[in-house]
Order: sequence, then structure tokens, then C-alpha cells
Amino acid sequence: MDDVITIEKLIKNYGQGRGLFDINLRVTKGEIVGLIGANGAGKSTIMRHIMGYIHSDQGKVSVNGLDSWSQGTRFKGSIGYVPGEISFPDVSTGADFLKIQASFKGMKDLGYMNKLIQKLAIDIKAPLKRMSKGMKQKMALVVAFMNKPDILILDEPTTGLDPLMRDTVIELMIEAKERGATVFISSHVMKEFEDAADRVAFIEKGKILEVVDMADISGDKSLKTYYISFYNSTDIKRFISKQKGVDFESHDNQVILSIYDNEVNNLIEELSSYKIKDLSQTSQTLDEYFSKNFRKRG
Repeated sequence: MDDVITIEKLIKNYGQGRGLFDINLRVTKGEIVGLIGANGAGKSTIMRHIMGYIHSDQGKVSVNGLDSWSQGTRFKGSIGYVPGEISFPDVSTGADFLKIQASFKGMKDLGYMNKLIQKLAIDIKAPLKRMSKGMKQKMALVVAFMNKPDILILDEPTTGLDPLMRDTVIELMIEAKERGATVFISSHVMKEFEDAADRVAFIEKGKILEVVDMADISGDKSLKTYYISFYNSTDIKRFISKQKGVDFESHDNQVILSIYDNEVNNLIEELSSYKIKDLSQTSQTLDEYFSKNFRKRG
């Protein structure tokens, strides 16, 4: 597949351990890739490099083969961008603002724009400056999606939105992918990646720790998480003492552990010697993968 976004050996050093350090990432055509990390990890800085708003110290960022810093004006028209910090011009109403944006994008047919306004439940007659944070976020989403761009760069696009609106944004991303668009999204909401992303890049302190295929996490049905509740603390202590080489957590009288299907019979046999209050299982989620592999590094 063709690379749409290419980041090679990107370094932007702000000093005192802040910035980006040797970032390498490729996003291919028709793919949804998520970028996840804590505040200050470097997510927005990567997005701004892609848009050509920041010049790197070293390395290269390109979009469709064009250098983002020196040739950004040649591809910005094909990108829908939601910035991490939204600031609107001094325009009276939301309707006036969207008209200006449509004209800027050379749009003649406003049908899809109006559909977005309806789906996101926006009162475009409201004064732009007086809109709530969530309403401004939805306005930014309309501007990003309205001309059905080939590329979407979405920096925390669901900030300030309720769960139902988050689901709507996920639907819009999936629809964009289905028509062949490429989506690069940063977020701290795991559900957005689980429901939409093809791959997820984990970033910490300006370094990408790992890029994982979502099919390897949520698609591996052989790896399951078991929730085992015991009636008393004596049993749970005895059970925990026997767990060697098994990844688990314990809370009160409950143990949470992840094992593969071929290990289940051994688990059931072991549990037969305990009085169990409750036993349930789920397939591994992205949040569990992130917790096990990165949060504990803390």
C-alpha cells in the first residue's frame, strides 16, 4: 500500500527531556492509525509537524511524498484538520463561519456539510464566540470533514463531547475510511481506537514505544482475561502464591489474570480446590494491553 504520511527519524528537542526523539511512523492509504499517550507525551507536536506548522531539528515528515515544512501549501487542501487547541476568528455566527470555510475550500455542494451539522446537533445560529467548548469542538469537526478530504489529521477530536457524540465521530471516521480516506488520530479514549483504528502507536516522553496492530490485540480471541472472585482472603492469598509467570492483578477478593485458551483447563483444575464466588472472562482490550505493557513502567 502507498504511504500517505511518512515520519522518519524526527527529532524536535525543546530541552529538559521535552520534545520528540527519533520518531519513525508510516500511515498508509485508507488506514486509520491512532496515537496514544499522556498529556505532554508529544502527540500534538507530531500532528503539527505533519501539518507543517513546526520545523524539525532533524528528520523528515512528508505527506504524499511532499515535505511538510517546505511544501505544505501543496497538500493542505487535501487535509481535514482538527487542532488540539481550537481558536475561531471574530465571526458573528456559526453559520457565517461555515460559509467562509466552504468558500475557502471551494465547495459548491453543501449537502454533506448540512448532514454533519445535523448529525452533530449544532445550533449554527448561535454566536461563535459564545459557544461551549463541546459545541466549538463539533464546529471544528464539521470543518475538517465537510469537503470529504483524502486525509484527516484529528488531534483529540472528541474532547468535550458526550459518549453518544463520540460514537458519532467514530462513525464519521469509519465512513471516511470506507471512501478511501486516511485518518491519523490522537486520543486518550481507548474506545475510539478499539472501534475504528487499524493500528495504534504508543508514545511516551517523546518516543514511540511500540506500534501494534489492533487485530493482534482485540482480534486474538485465544487470549482472555479472567475475573475470579473468592469468598475469603485466605483463599485469594493461597491462589496468588501459586501464580508463577502469570500476569495478574488483585483487588480485594478478586484476581484478574490473562491467559491463553490452551491454559484454561489448568486454571479450572486449580480453581476446583477453592470456593469461588464468581468467574467471568473477556477478550483482551486495548486498555488492558496498555496497562500491562506501559502504565506499570511509571
